[in-house]
Amino acid sequence: MPRVRFAVDCVCISLTYGGCSSAPVIEGKYRLPDSDIREITALVTQRTDIPKPILRIVVSGPDHAWLETGREAPGALYSSFYVAKRHGRWKVASDVNTMRITVMGQ
Repeated sequence: MPRVRFAVDCVCISLTYGGCSSAPVIEGKYRLPDSDIREITALVTQRTDIPKPILRIVVSGPDHAWLETGREAPGALYSSFYVAKRHGRWKVASDVNTMRITVMGQ
């Protein structure tokens, strides 16, 4: 019987924590294939200077997009930048503008 309980506990934990990582919002005139979204996600994951997660991808062309990353919460880091597909690979195509979100009182 303990093995069944262990399996149920694992399922509950994975369902609870699996929902915490939401997919980015994808907007724009163009639709990117899933393989491009995965490559952009991998690019962001590899960069230590870019806050995670990807919040928004605004696709402006079949090989250009604007990204917003980080957390939208007071004190969190938030970044925005362009990516472009060059020679079949996605690359960061602009400066990564990173800011800390602050809340101003009245």
